Amino acid sequence: AFAERIRREHARFIESEPSPLRRLQRLLRARDEGLTLTSQIGPLIESNAFAASEQNAASSVQEAYKAAPREVTAALLHRLEAGLEVPFRAADLIRASGVTLDAGPIVDMVLQAGGPKGVASAAASAVGPATVGKLIDQLLSMNREMNAAETPIPDSLRERYDEVRDRIANASAASLVGAILARPAQTPDEIRLLAYLIARHDAPYEQPRLQVPGPQLQDLIATLCRWSEVLVASPESSRGQLAEVASVMGRIGAPELTPRLEKMLAEDRKRWRQTREEFLAAPRPDARIRSDAQMSYSLIYGRAFAAIGGDFVIDLMKRYLG
Repeated sequence: AFAERIRREHARFIESEPSPLRRLQRLLRARDEGLTLTSQIGPLIESNAFAASEQNAASSVQEAYKAAPREVTAALLHRLEAGLEVPFRAADLIRASGVTLDAGPIVDMVLQAGGPKGVASAAASAVGPATVGKLIDQLLSMNREMNAAETPIPDSLRERYDEVRDRIANASAASLVGAILARPAQTPDEIRLLAYLIARHDAPYEQPRLQVPGPQLQDLIATLCRWSEVLVASPESSRGQLAEVASVMGRIGAPELTPRLEKMLAEDRKRWRQTREEFLAAPRPDARIRSDAQMSYSLIYGRAFAAIGGDFVIDLMKRYLG
């Protein structure tokens, strides 16, 4: 009876707090003391009065996710549907939940231009491969428009380009890779852009190895090999495009990519030598030749080989360095 009275008093204490954030914090402390109150967590986070930008909101939501992942994920999605901001790193929790949406208000928000920047970017963490594919279509279209422009590119186009790229970056790795595997990249410039999206995805400096779901991994490796063949064979491709694919290979770190990476490195060295000879021979080399002659991608290839590792790579590096 005494224990039950204590629980009731504790529940009243929690309910007396008007701030949803502070009430959530009290709930979490009550959970540590043996009270089961997870059903109340979701409504507090969904509340319009929940102070998502306050200093302790992010850590409180992350702690709540450990106790009630489904309830917290649903609450965060409801906030996004309502156009409400979510706490810092809440998008990480949504990606971790495995939710993928390709229809509904969140998808509509992500595909539309403008809107609250933080809300739309966080919403992108919940979209599936079909939606990411539509964003990539938008990005490729704008990329072609900018490449073909003979006049200065409007600020509005650059801003929209950055906005779409930012939303793609916030999607899960599974959704991004799924979208890329579903589309045939035909031209070197398309390959460069798609490789860029993978290479820069999911904080590459914090997490060098990209976490690609097992069922997608072999398909992605095959795609990288095909991209490598296209770029090496094409006289229209650039060393920068080859290096972008090499960056992705390094983030995958699969040993079967080593022969392809070796061919790409050999092609890079051959083209670099030709460009430097052309640069030295030209009385007035243009800016493109000057830039390419002075640009080394050795660090990118070195990182990729290091990520793959193994005896074959060690012997290969000895041949190049020896």
